[in-house]
Amino acid sequence: MTVCACVAIWASATFYSPFSAGLHEDGPVEKVSAALWGLCAVMVIYFSRSRVLGPQWQLWALFVVLCSRELDFDKRFLSEGILQLRLYSGDAPIWEKAVGLMVVLLVLTILLRLLRLNAPGFVSGLRHFRPWAWCGACAVGFVIVAKSIDGIGRKLGEFGLTLDPAVIETAMIYEELLELLAAALIAWSICLLETQLRRARVG
Repeated sequence: MTVCACVAIWASATFYSPFSAGLHEDGPVEKVSAALWGLCAVMVIYFSRSRVLGPQWQLWALFVVLCSRELDFDKRFLSEGILQLRLYSGDAPIWEKAVGLMVVLLVLTILLRLLRLNAPGFVSGLRHFRPWAWCGACAVGFVIVAKSIDGIGRKLGEFGLTLDPAVIETAMIYEELLELLAAALIAWSICLLETQLRRARVG
């Protein structure tokens, strides 16, 4: 169903140009992606209530970070983006630099905990061809590709390369759709994992 929805959105954006406006920054598709990341956080909290503040807090925290990133919270409330070196080397207020550093430390902590506590189980799921693990792997791949083509015109411009505006517009469409599909796949992956765990407990 998710794939069909993404194909329908892609076809509409490709063949009906006014619709492509919905795939721009702050467009409805981006809002849906953010809502799905938020839903993933809620699902993890619901399914892991006893461990929500314990060893698995990094999971729901990751989805909260992704939801916030999709809503551009990383640069909406500060003079520079949290990941921009200018925030820390420029004339930004001390409190903005402190907030930026705390967010960066939080993200690094989340990533380290994911690698240490969740990566082994994820790799095991891939080796045993668990559907939830492969859905997660596809989602990670989609996010990587989406972030690679995000602002591709600006990125290549730094190397003296100029892309056709139509190519940049198409890249933007694919970026938003890949992010939407990634969030939907993660939500599906959480459901599949929970189903697997419940069957294991019953069995």
